Amino acid sequence: YDDWCAWLFGGVSTDSLMDQLQTACDDPDCCGVMLFIDSPGGDAAAIHDLADMIYQMRDTKPVVAYVDNLAASAAYWVATAANQIVISPAAFLGSIGVVTTIWKDDSGRTVEIVSSKSPNKRPDIGTDEGRSVIQSRIDDLADVFIGAVAKHRDVEAATVESDFGQGGVLIGAKAVAAGMADMVGDSNDAFDALRELAERSTSDQNRYGRFGPNTGKGNTMAE
Repeated sequence: YDDWCAWLFGGVSTDSLMDQLQTACDDPDCCGVMLFIDSPGGDAAAIHDLADMIYQMRDTKPVVAYVDNLAASAAYWVATAANQIVISPAAFLGSIGVVTTIWKDDSGRTVEIVSSKSPNKRPDIGTDEGRSVIQSRIDDLADVFIGAVAKHRDVEAATVESDFGQGGVLIGAKAVAAGMADMVGDSNDAFDALRELAERSTSDQNRYGRFGPNTGKGNTMAE
C-alpha cells in the first residue's frame, strides 16, 4: 500500500499499480499497456496478485514490459506476466528466488515465548530443526515464484530452475537466449511491439502471443 513516504518522495505500490491497471483495462480508449520496470524487487506481499492481474489482462489488452536497467526478483515476477518483455542490451533480469531475514537484538539473541501448541510459529534458527522449518517456508514460496514465471513464460518449471539464472541475473541478449525475455531493444522497440500486438486482427487466436523467431523489431531475438 502507499504510505507517507510514497506520497512525499514518489514510488509505486502494488495496490496503486493494480488500480491504474484496472483503469486502463476499463478505458475503451486504451489500446494497450507498457510497463517501464527498473527495480531490484522487494517484499513478496501481493506480487502474485499483481502479476496474475497482468497475466489475465493480457488476454483483453496487450501488455509489454520494458526493462532499461534491472528487473530482479519480485520485479521480474511482474515482468513475466506481460505478453512480451523487451530489455536494453545492458539490462539485468532474474534473481528468481526467495530470501528471508530473521532480526536479532544487539546481544545476538531473540527472546520470545511461544505457545506450546504452536511450536513452528517462531522457529529457533539456532537449531537445525528451526532452520529446516524456515528453509521449508522459503522453498515453498520459491516454488510459487518459479511456477508463476513458468506459467507466464510458457515453459516448464524445470526450465526456469535450470536456465533462468538459478537465483542470479542474466544480461541483455543472454537473457533473451535463455527465454527470460523476448527481444533486446530500446523503449521505441518496446512501443512498436505493443503497437503491433494492439493492431493484430481480433480473429487471430494468437493475437496477443509472443513474437516468433526473427519476427520482432528488436536488435536480437531468441533463436
